[in-house]
Amino acid sequence: MKRKTIIEIANHCHWKDVKRAHKYFYPYYSKPKSGVLERLEEIFEEIRKYTKVKVDPKEYIEVSYINDFDIGMSDDAKEEGYFSIATNEYSMSFRPWKKLANLKVKQSNMTNAIIMAHFLFEITYYGYEEEQMKKIGKGLETDYKNCVKQLDKEKKKK
Repeated sequence: MKRKTIIEIANHCHWKDVKRAHKYFYPYYSKPKSGVLERLEEIFEEIRKYTKVKVDPKEYIEVSYINDFDIGMSDDAKEEGYFSIATNEYSMSFRPWKKLANLKVKQSNMTNAIIMAHFLFEITYYGYEEEQMKKIGKGLETDYKNCVKQLDKEKKKK
């Protein structure tokens, strides 16, 4: 089977199924009257309309389930695993959504709706607007640079 992009996956599933998956996997973020699901539906519809953009053909998205056998969790956490969605090259944080949506998804036994639910959660983790996400990313980058400068100053004092 040919790998599909997130855009293709979005166009081969229905919002009601993505919504159901999101509510199941992320109940805390799917509370009624929070406006989250409504905003996610808008983003989902935007993704369906995205046009193709050039991306690195070697980069792809992996969606997987991580359990205690994979990473050696403590006894307290052994009953639960979690889903991971990332690219094989870089983090998905603070990256343009359109570029991420143009990446192909590695073969998975998950439904299109489940993949979309995890994708939407991941890209909106730092905010439901791309501009908001970019500001947070730039703030983190500035904080990082300031920490490095401070560490360099402290090293020079010694």
